[in-house]
Amino acid sequence: MDNTELVNVQKFCDSVDYCSIEQSIGWTQLFFNSNIRYFYLKDDSGIKSFCQINERLRAAQIDFGPVCCDKELVVDSINEIINYYKKRGFYYLGIQMYIIRL
Repeated sequence: MDNTELVNVQKFCDSVDYCSIEQSIGWTQLFFNSNIRYFYLKDDSGIKSFCQINERLRAAQIDFGPVCCDKELVVDSINEIINYYKKRGFYYLGIQMYIIRL
């Protein structure tokens, strides 16, 4: 990601109702020795969905994501991510959804 994308992602994450620390840029590099891939959906108004994906040995894992405010966009995001990893021949994609505890 370039600096503009990084700033836009951070602004988006700050604007949503909930964004776990595990989805903060740089967090996963502190704890995992894996490739990090970034995913986001956007339209003319800006970013609508974002997540970091840990990749290692043809397996991918999303922790507490994707970050999004709209349930339908979460489903669209997951479908896009699944299609991407199917095309790349990954054998595992784990998605741990976030839970907001009140």
